[in-house]
Amino acid sequence: MNKKIFHILLFVMMISLFVSCTKKVDNQEQPKLELKTDVYSNLLDEDSRAYVKKALEKAGIPANDVETFFGQVDYFNRSINEYGLVKNGFKEKLKIEADYDPYKMQDLWDAKNPEFMGYNCRITSYSLLKSQIDIGEFEKENSDILIFDENSIKNGPDSIFSKNEIDGFRTLFHPVNTDATMDLEVHLKNVKDYWKNKKITFKTKDASLISVFFHEEQGYLFIGHVGVLVPDVDGNIIFIEKVAFQEPYQAIRFRDRNDLNDYLMKKYNNSWGQKTIPPFIMENDELMEGYKVISNQ
Repeated sequence: MNKKIFHILLFVMMISLFVSCTKKVDNQEQPKLELKTDVYSNLLDEDSRAYVKKALEKAGIPANDVETFFGQVDYFNRSINEYGLVKNGFKEKLKIEADYDPYKMQDLWDAKNPEFMGYNCRITSYSLLKSQIDIGEFEKENSDILIFDENSIKNGPDSIFSKNEIDGFRTLFHPVNTDATMDLEVHLKNVKDYWKNKKITFKTKDASLISVFFHEEQGYLFIGHVGVLVPDVDGNIIFIEKVAFQEPYQAIRFRDRNDLNDYLMKKYNNSWGQKTIPPFIMENDELMEGYKVISNQ
């Protein structure tokens, strides 16, 4: 098959399965979101890297996992020739829409990585927190939804997970069967029951897994976007995310979880009148404090 055609087909499949960690809006422009007190970095300069590294390690993430994370950041930033990234420090006024052309960024990535799609939000978050999450019972059923995640894990430049860690990844991000209801409590119970059944426990106190769950009409819940939350020394919180397979790493500083909720909901709440609930946000195994539904319309 012609490589260009292959990549087009691959892109279409990625969108349909949410594997890019981004839920797109058909025929709609992403709205602007101005957060005047919040700032973000793509971790190119030494000061921002040191700031995030200190916060990650203070939150209990092992130094070798932090180093692996920064190695992945560097690999991505080099592959796209640092195109469209914040070159120094943290940029003020975080916006929903990108400051770069994502198609140009993808072309730059593909030119240097023809067989490797890159890592996404789920792989990045699990890489950082895998030592902080215990999974006692692995999921036995495979999920087509994670096919591209597993392809990236297999074809990346480094071996990032052991066999048990791969099984843990499949279990943690496996879709959860749910009911055809608009009752949030029912969906929360289904997620908690699944995690309890798999003996999934979060050991960390200061580093959190922030999961944005989408309710699909096919009858399941799925983590469509996810990141890692840690406190900083100034009393703020830092949200660390990989935007998409071939889009950048970001460290975003928020004042509190209310602002984090606004950022995530304005970006990912694209549910307009469907028979499904809007996305909901969990911090580890509980509904995130400050969660509220915000429309991006």
